[in-house]
Amino acid sequence: MNVWFIIMQFPNPREAFAGSDIKAFIRAGLKVQVHSLRFKHKQNKSLIFDRELENFEISHNSFHQIIIGLICGVFYPRTFLSLLWFIIYNHSYNLNHLVKSMILLPRVISLFTNIKKNKPDVIHLYWSHYPSLLGLLVKRYLPNIVLTMSFCAYDLNMRFKGGILLSKEADAVVAIAEVDIPIILDFGVKREKLKVIYRGVDPRYFNNNNIDKIENRIITAGALTKKKRIIDIIKVFEEVQKEIKNLSLVVLGDGDQREKLENYVLINGITNVSFKGHVSHEQVFEEMLKSEVFLFLSQHKEKIPNVVKEAMICNCYCIVSETEGISELIYNNISGSIISIGDNRSAIEELKKVIENIEYRKNAIKLADSRVKEKFNSDKSAKNYIKIWEQIIKEKGKS
Repeated sequence: MNVWFIIMQFPNPREAFAGSDIKAFIRAGLKVQVHSLRFKHKQNKSLIFDRELENFEISHNSFHQIIIGLICGVFYPRTFLSLLWFIIYNHSYNLNHLVKSMILLPRVISLFTNIKKNKPDVIHLYWSHYPSLLGLLVKRYLPNIVLTMSFCAYDLNMRFKGGILLSKEADAVVAIAEVDIPIILDFGVKREKLKVIYRGVDPRYFNNNNIDKIENRIITAGALTKKKRIIDIIKVFEEVQKEIKNLSLVVLGDGDQREKLENYVLINGITNVSFKGHVSHEQVFEEMLKSEVFLFLSQHKEKIPNVVKEAMICNCYCIVSETEGISELIYNNISGSIISIGDNRSAIEELKKVIENIEYRKNAIKLADSRVKEKFNSDKSAKNYIKIWEQIIKEKGKS
């Protein structure tokens, strides 16, 4: 089966999960290509090497692709003008969506021309916002190609009208959390076309317990931005450290708040805090495997963060904020702790409890590890997608 994934930018430093997903499809025996709507990231070469993404075709937008798209628009004016009119008619109320759609229009036309030529079996929109512009053309002019799309938290928060309209026509729509089902049904998607497939963790990292834990080591990982609330994690650590002296904190990630966070640690004389900056995906796992507790207090509108799943399979006890859908991953006070957003006092008490109660922590970690392996395994998720695609191909062949 030949499957093309349409994504915004691949690889991207903050989206290691996308590479994990794609590699699972390759392990399942699919012929895979990934096509990005945006220009390649400045770290493109190092990200491809670090994440082992060399064995399949990846394309990006470029000035050359823009020129090709415009030339294709001249040769296929009906396609070009129909999409142009769709963008203007449906997105004129949102200037941001309108402008970005217009900028991406040549790349979309170029990719569509390539799809007409190569005719892959499946087009899957990894994101359902701007990639839906390409999906609309595929559905309208190449109906024999299977078209599916997945909605993540960002898609649902963005509410890009093109994606909402396409979701009613797509051959299948995938939610990445049960909590998203009512929202997507409100778009007009038929229930029988809506599936839930969790984004999984690469099973190669399962049972990787050959690194000794550092006693009382706390870790957090993510972009150092306001919404990730790293400052609250440091404040929680600061309070608990007053009672548990050999506590240490490792902060993985970078962002516009890093200098402010480092200054807070310095000014307040907080010891044993290490800022590692942006590190490779392999290093993330290495640091998690050495840590006992993962602290994640984000208020960002994310559903079931992959970084929490990764911490769980690295045998970290997870204390996380109550983001939508998180209870599908963690059973509160059974396989981890879920804290109301902004409730630092509860986070402090939970951290003290799990540090001091080793037996409780060990039992919770075992349950968390089993949960991820059973429900959040990227190989299993890939197989679920393949079943959907095979069924749709079979149905299209009959019609």
